[in-house]
This record gives sequence, C-alpha cells and structure tokens, in this order.
Amino acid sequence: MGSGGSIRKLILDGKTFQVSADNDSKFTPGGRYATEKQETNGEPFFLFDFISACQTGLEIRLSHADGTLSTFKSVVDKCAQSGAVSAMVIQPDGTKYSAKGGAVVIVDGAAEGAMSIREGKVTFALHPKSGEWVAA
Repeated sequence: MGSGGSIRKLILDGKTFQVSADNDSKFTPGGRYATEKQETNGEPFFLFDFISACQTGLEIRLSHADGTLSTFKSVVDKCAQSGAVSAMVIQPDGTKYSAKGGAVVIVDGAAEGAMSIREGKVTFALHPKSGEWVAA
C-alpha cells in the first residue's frame, strides 16, 4: 500500500524548488481511461479515451528577495521558447517520475496574477510533452 504525504522533491530544468508541505497535488500517470458510461437495454456501453499524464495543483514557494521567482520565471520562459524543460517529481513514497520528453509548465491564473504575494505561492501543472511519466 502506498503512503501519502508531501512531495519530497521537485526539480525543473535542473533546479530544485520548495513545495508547500501541505500541497495535495493530483497525479495522472497517463494512458487509456474509461471516461463515460452509457446505459443501454443490455450491458452498459463505455467510452475510453487516452488521457495524457500530468501533475496538477503543484504549489511552490517563491520570493522576489531570494531570486526564486526569477528562477521559476526563467523555467517558464524556457518552456515558451523550447516547448519543454526537464522535470522530475519525487512522490511522497519516494517514487521518482521523470517527464518523458520534458514537461511544459502551465501556471494557474497567470494572466490574473500567478503569485500569491501574502504566501509567496505559485500554483501550476506539469504536463509531460510525450504524454507520459517514466518511473526512474
């Protein structure tokens, strides 16, 4: 049985970021999933779709003063220019996942103000470019 808890480590483009200790992000390994069930007069009919891998709701702590905000911005800018950055997430149970082909960082609410000034927190998602995480 797996164990819960906080993400142990987050590395983007070779840089380690501090993840909020109470961060309850969501992980999808990717693959085929039943996405809809339709009743019939016999057995139910199921629709299956390919869902790309992702880890959403990641929360990291950033600051103007210590340079972590500008470091994260450089990672986001690199995604915009090259399409992906290297990404590794070490889950609470110690399992390491790398984004095959790199990952794209999608910042939540970037246009409305991405960073909470009071908490110094940015929430974002990682989407492996290939659509899958690889266990390391």
